Amino acid sequence: MAPVGHARRATVAYDLEQSGKCRRCGMHRCDHFSRNGHRPRALGLWDYMLALQLPRVVCTCGGSVALDFTGMLRPYQRLGDEIDAQIHRWGAISITLREMQAELAHSAVGRLGLRTTNERLHQLGELTPDLDATQVPRILQIDAIWFTQLYLIHSLYSYK
Repeated sequence: MAPVGHARRATVAYDLEQSGKCRRCGMHRCDHFSRNGHRPRALGLWDYMLALQLPRVVCTCGGSVALDFTGMLRPYQRLGDEIDAQIHRWGAISITLREMQAELAHSAVGRLGLRTTNERLHQLGELTPDLDATQVPRILQIDAIWFTQLYLIHSLYSYK
């Protein structure tokens, strides 16, 4: 009888052969891989927290296998893409960080720190660097000195 919480190793599915690579020997063949338990991860989405159990895989040489979960989960990702998209929308309409923090407190993710929200907002700006060039500000600010000089230049040329 197996102990509670223990699962016997099974062979790895064939589709993981494409994304798996042994860190020790560099093997890609899935018939050399076997399951070695799992590791829990959580992904925060707007309405709920998604609890994941990512598989751990070991090679016959004893090395651990690096799996690519890019389609589902990026390394060190703990917030879903919809949270990042919402922060991006809030940043586009110039909502303050404290207002963003208050709105996120009503979601399943809970209250994020100001520093975390600010870093996410800047990371999203780095992902779309041409965003500032495509948007025109709603308010045009004119310096009074420049306006006066511009008016004087315009008045000098208009009398000639």
